[in-house]
Amino acid sequence: ERSRRRDGRGRAPGPARIGADSPWIPAPSSHPATRRATAGEPLIDFEPDDEQALVRETVRQFAGNEVRPAARESDETGELPRAVLEHAHELGLVANALDERFGGGGERSAVTAALVVEELAWGDLAIALGILSPGLSALPIQDYGSDSQREAWLPEFSAGHFRPGALAIVEPRFDSDALAPTTHAERGVAGWRLDVAK
Repeated sequence: ERSRRRDGRGRAPGPARIGADSPWIPAPSSHPATRRATAGEPLIDFEPDDEQALVRETVRQFAGNEVRPAARESDETGELPRAVLEHAHELGLVANALDERFGGGGERSAVTAALVVEELAWGDLAIALGILSPGLSALPIQDYGSDSQREAWLPEFSAGHFRPGALAIVEPRFDSDALAPTTHAERGVAGWRLDVAK
């Protein structure tokens, strides 16, 4: 089997060498992406369900009634409108993706998230990013943090007030490989010293 996947020089076939009988191309019946839809049946249905449609409409109204009217002043002052952030928090837009055990909505659907982001960004992208910023810190804590970190921090994002969050990415030479940083932390008398490089 391995020899069938290599050409005479031991290389995997490139795009120019792949043919219809190539072992790299699965038979039509064995690959779900090649399945034929019956008349009128979509292969993938991106249409929101009833609950997602309600979320989209709620966020659209919020964006139209509160985000858009605040956008110009926010742009001119460089400050995010605290009242809009607080109301977004009350609507559950901030903590919706957190597990219910931490006071969130437990909604981790990519479709729902895309609908929320799209409607908020229609209102104003900068304010939308401000509303959604807690997810940059809350979701990594939820997914990868220790139990003590989850218990200490996650209730803060679903408490009775908006709690901003952020993700810090170091770009010392405008290199944007955010997945390959190195970090060394050393505890000193005055606190922690961090050495970070990408």
